Amino acid sequence: TPGAAHAGLVLAATLDAAAPGQVIVLLSLADGADALVFQTTEAITPFDLFEPERGDGVRLGPSLLLFPSIEGDLTYDSNVYNNGPVKLDDLIVSLRPRFTLRTDLPRHQFSLTGGTDIRRYAEIDGENSEQFDIQGKGILDLAQRTEVIADAGFRRGIEQRGTAGDQFLTDEPVAFDRTFGGLLLRRKGGFFELTAEGRIAETRYQDAKINGLPLDLSDRDTRVMRARIRGSAPSSHYSRIFIEASINNVDYLQSAILQRDSDGYALLAGMLLRLTDL
Repeated sequence: TPGAAHAGLVLAATLDAAAPGQVIVLLSLADGADALVFQTTEAITPFDLFEPERGDGVRLGPSLLLFPSIEGDLTYDSNVYNNGPVKLDDLIVSLRPRFTLRTDLPRHQFSLTGGTDIRRYAEIDGENSEQFDIQGKGILDLAQRTEVIADAGFRRGIEQRGTAGDQFLTDEPVAFDRTFGGLLLRRKGGFFELTAEGRIAETRYQDAKINGLPLDLSDRDTRVMRARIRGSAPSSHYSRIFIEASINNVDYLQSAILQRDSDGYALLAGMLLRLTDL
């Protein structure tokens, strides 16, 4: 038993179910003077030697699992506004409850993930904020090594102080609503690997205030679309050559005198090198 006090000597012979006919002899210290112990066990992989990344979850049904979690921390920030001339420090308490609800099926998988980030400042009350997000995702196992992944979600977030978008010293952090979704087709593990993906995200900014006066930020609202396709093939046992092409479009939802919309493309080729079989 791991963690128990041991005394005496025990010889154990284990039959490995993964390798019929193979007998593993184990010599270990154990409590008392027990003699020979025979035990049948499954093969142990390297991953079994470590603690799992998360628990087994709460089973809500035959094929439905819930993974709840909560994190919290206390942070001291010496420069809350990330500003050179105006340096104010404060203590911030953060609380982040999250959940993942997913299916437990032999092939396909569907999940719903969400959570909040609640921040409270000890002195600068105007920096208090609540952020949240929710996202659904589905993985369809169409054939051997081929899958389709679709996802969509919503996020209410804030911009970090001192970043490019935080141009004005607003009374509260700049908040935005982002709706996003994507579709990905992937074939991996064979001679020819292929990935094709398309994504779209629309961001709308909430009105801010400066000294109590409203500030309209709708001119920053955008819709961003991206698409890419990537293919690769082996050039040796340890390397693969690949080529990837991508396009993107940025559309500002509110027209302005200065044209800000843009289109772009990229073409990338290279080689992936695996240093060892590990």
